[in-house]
Order: sequence, then C-alpha cells, then structure tokens
Amino acid sequence: MSQPATARLSIVEAAAQVLERGFVALPAVLDATERRVATSALDEVIARGEANEIPTFGYAIHPLLTRQRKIGSFYAHPLITAVCAAVFADEVRVTHSGARVTDRGHILDSSRIGWHNHAYTADLKSMPLDDPRRGQRPRRLLFGWYLDGTDGGNGALVVLPRRFDDRLAPAGPDCNSAWPGEVDVLLPPGSAVIFTTDLWHAAKQPIIGAPRRYLMGAHVQARSDTTPHPEDHVHAGPEVDAAIAETPALGALLA
Repeated sequence: MSQPATARLSIVEAAAQVLERGFVALPAVLDATERRVATSALDEVIARGEANEIPTFGYAIHPLLTRQRKIGSFYAHPLITAVCAAVFADEVRVTHSGARVTDRGHILDSSRIGWHNHAYTADLKSMPLDDPRRGQRPRRLLFGWYLDGTDGGNGALVVLPRRFDDRLAPAGPDCNSAWPGEVDVLLPPGSAVIFTTDLWHAAKQPIIGAPRRYLMGAHVQARSDTTPHPEDHVHAGPEVDAAIAETPALGALLA
C-alpha cells in the first residue's frame, strides 16, 4: 500500500494525524534554494571527513548540529516546531540531530533498512491496556527532512500506522521483509515527516546507481519531560554557537 503526499495541512490537522496514525507527512515544505543549502551543508561535512561512512549503509552524521552551523534553521523550522508543540501541548526541545547520505558507491546489504522504532523503556514498548498513562500525549517525537523526497527510485519510507496509545505491535519474524498493514510514504523533494518514537518504520533502499540521497532529522521532546534517551546528544561548541547566532530560535530549542 502506498500513500502519496497530501495537500498542505493546518497545524491542528497535522498534530491530529500524528495522534491518530503515529505520523504525518508534510509535502514540499522546502523550496529548491533551501534544499540546495541543506545538501551542500551535508556535502561539506562529508568532504571534511566528519561523517562515519558505512559501506552497507551510507554516510552517518551524528550529531549533526555540532558539525555544521549552516543547518540550524532547518532544526528551528516554525512549521515543524508548531506541529510538535501541538502534539505535546507543550514547548519543544531538540535532543538529537543527525543525517544519512547514501551514494552510488554504497553497496547496501538488504532490500531495506529493517523495521525498528525508538521506544526507549520496556514499559513504553508493552504498556498494558489498563495502564493509566494510556491516552496521554506522546512526549517524544522524531522528524526527518527528505531533501530528495521518498519514492521507488531513492528509497521509500515505510511505516506501520498506529494510534499513539495503541499497544505497540510485536516485531514480525523478519525485520527486513514486508509486514501486513505497512504503508509506503511517497513524498516530493523537500518534504518532512513527523512521527512518534514508538512507530515501527523502515526504509526501502535506493536502486543501484541512484544519485546521492540526503536525509536529516532530529528527536524532539516535550519541555516538561526530562526523561533521558540513549540517543540524546549534547549540542555545544562553536558550530552550535554560530548556528544559534544565525537562527536565534534554535537557542531556545536546545536549552
């Protein structure tokens, strides 16, 4: 099953989709100039040797904000911040920043990046039906910028939709195969996806010889929730300071 990009949603509608399905797709948020700024910034990090190249995965850059001052505005984008704040009913903190870049030379070792989620405590992974916390809003989200979009050529994002308060489905027998109910999220370049940390998701691999593909994103958490996560980053240093000087709104998100 595939889900193409939908028309532009209001903040309230986008937040409602996160709560109802575990994710929302925001098509074509960035224009061509913004995409060039972002991809050039990631190319610079790679050219400086600051990305971890994994031949069967691509270039991994974590944390990203400490390595590149030019991408601060993408982490403080007002639409992303507003949707996340509406889901939380709280202010937003950026707790993790990263990117993945795949190139023609990377020999990917399976048909997809396997199914996974980012739930981080055992109780959140198997919350009982009668647990009083069911019905509360998510306290942590992820967002990703799909700078080249996501389709059959460069690798579609795949999700298993679920209400935020549904019991988390157990893993299937093969995390590299199709699961019943999965949805391909098809997006044009410059799109964003926001989803809950416990949403099962995967990604189909780009076709062999596909051009360089860029994805960058973040974890964000409700301001009032101080629960640590193993993927949290410390965002500090001259690149972060320069990014905040250029995009002051970023400073409040990292505080």
